[in-house]
Amino acid sequence: MFLLIILGILLMIGAGVALWNRRKFSEKMNLIRRAVHARPGEVGNAFPGELVAVTGNAESSQALISEQSETPCIYYDFQIVRRYERSRGGVSMGGRNLRGRRRRTGRQRGRETVAENEQWVPFRIEDESGAVRVNPDGAWFEARKVMDRYEREDSNNLLGIPGLNVNLGFGGNQTLGYEIKENAIPTGTPLFIAGPVNEKGEIERNRNHGLIVTYRSESALRDDWGKRERYQLIAALVAAGLGVLAFFGAGVAWLLSFF
Repeated sequence: MFLLIILGILLMIGAGVALWNRRKFSEKMNLIRRAVHARPGEVGNAFPGELVAVTGNAESSQALISEQSETPCIYYDFQIVRRYERSRGGVSMGGRNLRGRRRRTGRQRGRETVAENEQWVPFRIEDESGAVRVNPDGAWFEARKVMDRYEREDSNNLLGIPGLNVNLGFGGNQTLGYEIKENAIPTGTPLFIAGPVNEKGEIERNRNHGLIVTYRSESALRDDWGKRERYQLIAALVAAGLGVLAFFGAGVAWLLSFF
């Protein structure tokens, strides 16, 4: 009975997580559905708060240089993950621990993030109609993968990895190597932007609406996010239904315990 109750609680938690994830995709889908298509040079005619969707090339006079791949860009994020190995097992006496049980020995592997960063700058979306400024603070970014490599701990390249303070000991753990991953939106990349217009005629998120900045097309977003939205709803309904059945089974077991 208690196992059924625990199972029911876990299933209900899973349903809640699925609904939360669906809400995030729903917010993005609603933004795209409500946005009015405009060319970059026309956005200045929109009224403040109006949702617009534009496509064009990303340009900036303040372009960033990404830390790992040194790509000129308007946005980047990177993460460095350390892979390590450590001994497992405790103090032993003749192959057994102090409680008399046989000790589990061997090596245990793990991963931990040792460095990460995310940066962006205001930029322009341009085409032949003109340009519109985008302030991407707090935006939902989708960037291309520009680096995905693994460096062993004995590699000569480790000292040249920005943001990494190499310490092969790490409290007794043996470092095996580092995963370096970086995503970026290089300058000149064709982008799809959806979000509200501010009082200056720029595109910028506000309290009521978010901002989408992605290298993917609108049709690709609708197809991908629409499917995820539906799948999360189905997962939530299935988990909630199974949770109800688990609670019902626990209730039946409790009643039968009186007979």
